[in-house]
Amino acid sequence: MSMKSVFFRLLLSFGFVLPAGRPALMGQDLFLVTFTHKTALTPDLDAWHPDAHRRRHREGLPVWDQSDLPVDSRMVQAVAQCVTQARYPLRWFNALSVRATPAEIATVAQLPFVRAIEPLEGQGFLSHWADSARLDTLLDLQRSALQLDLLAQHGLDGRGVRIVVVDAGFEEADTHPALAHLYDGGQILAVQDFYQGDGDPYHHDRHGTEVLSCIGGRYGERALGAAPGASFLLARIEHRSREKPIEEDHWAAAAEWADRQGAHILNSSVNYIAPRYSYADMDGKTSLVSRAARMAARKGMLVVCAMGNEGDRKWHYLGAPADVPEVLSVGGSLPMLPERIAFSSFGPNARGQRKPDLAAPGFVLSAARGGGYDEKAGTSFSAPLVAGIAACLWQAQPELTRAELARKLYQLGHHYPYYDYEVGYGVPDLRRYFGPDTLPVAPTFGIAFQGDSVLLQFPDSVMTTDSTAYPYGRLLSCHLENPAGQLEAAFTVRIPNRARYYFFRRRRASAGILRIWFMGYLYEAPLAARDEP
Repeated sequence: MSMKSVFFRLLLSFGFVLPAGRPALMGQDLFLVTFTHKTALTPDLDAWHPDAHRRRHREGLPVWDQSDLPVDSRMVQAVAQCVTQARYPLRWFNALSVRATPAEIATVAQLPFVRAIEPLEGQGFLSHWADSARLDTLLDLQRSALQLDLLAQHGLDGRGVRIVVVDAGFEEADTHPALAHLYDGGQILAVQDFYQGDGDPYHHDRHGTEVLSCIGGRYGERALGAAPGASFLLARIEHRSREKPIEEDHWAAAAEWADRQGAHILNSSVNYIAPRYSYADMDGKTSLVSRAARMAARKGMLVVCAMGNEGDRKWHYLGAPADVPEVLSVGGSLPMLPERIAFSSFGPNARGQRKPDLAAPGFVLSAARGGGYDEKAGTSFSAPLVAGIAACLWQAQPELTRAELARKLYQLGHHYPYYDYEVGYGVPDLRRYFGPDTLPVAPTFGIAFQGDSVLLQFPDSVMTTDSTAYPYGRLLSCHLENPAGQLEAAFTVRIPNRARYYFFRRRRASAGILRIWFMGYLYEAPLAARDEP
């Protein structure tokens, strides 16, 4: 399924214009603050009365649906800190009702996870969003999440690296101000429409334009992605509204064309899943598109693919060609935190191999219709952010092979060498590339094994450090890698700042490498099966 199917439209209030003849409102009014997404995967069904379940069964309704998932408590707390009164978190609307002053609402409007603000009483405000403030904030988030400013400081912009963008169409790419420098500088080397069989990809869809802008586009004087100096090949291979089998051979033909054109990096934001394929087919070698991606990698191209946007749907797995081991598969993270965004698809592939490899913000600023800029959401936009970083690293070290470059990128992950099936090695942090050699991190917890329980103890010196930077607690990740190199168990939890202990149980038969990552420290030890009753 194409990444373009996921899209968040933010309608936020910032500047205020009062209706003619109405005096300024100095008190508080009631508003409904709607959020962009939910992070919970299941509702708290145990708290429901049995009659609630019986009623739904009687009506022929599912046990629960997306509207029953709770509102993210972190978003609620962040808004509550800005307003006079936080009233009701409304899960049906993924919203929070609040009482607030105009100044407080202006502050709430700047939060990146707020989708809309609706007045609920009085005449309300006729409002508009100051685009520059909203868009600047989002761009700040996506650049700071990856520490992209370090690239420019070291003179890296992807110059000399050829990137092919394989996508649905590049409408307005040749006229959009975000990409004007690419055309003016002769950085668009070749274009091809494999769907129509001609050399005009500038029609049908602008998804490719949005993706291209996340690699090499500009927003005024600022870069949207990492590689505004790279050179590009544009290949249209799919229809906007559906994926058909014919598109897989378009993809293969485009990859061969890119190979002949000397492409170093191939960025793909398409995804092929059910009903054409089952999860068992996500093995890196069944689908034509996966076999083509594997061949492209073997030819020395770094193939960067989006994981997919099915993480909060029935099919929550990755899609082809992100299932290929040699492909660098990229999941989506929150714009403000290095953790999985709700829609990002899960790994591993059907052979139990690690996927995703990395993650990057899945909610970004990109080129938009009519020469403008807007927010876009999806792993479609996570992948090109990583592709741009790859171009800069290859510019800095052109002698690297594809596999060596991939390993360099893995090592940038914020919790490398730990990994999981949600964000892989994590979100790239370029401080790891430009900084001094990584020093050993002092243990951030103590660990004890008591029967089938694993007990962790957190010292005050860790939990009280930089507490303002962790208002919602600190992430702890844990997995057990079996002797075959697959994760038998993996989880991520948020440890409240006030907590000093945490424990979990393990199965007696479990054996392998236990890894626990917390606050930059990685605990790693072999774990033997327990035979005693």
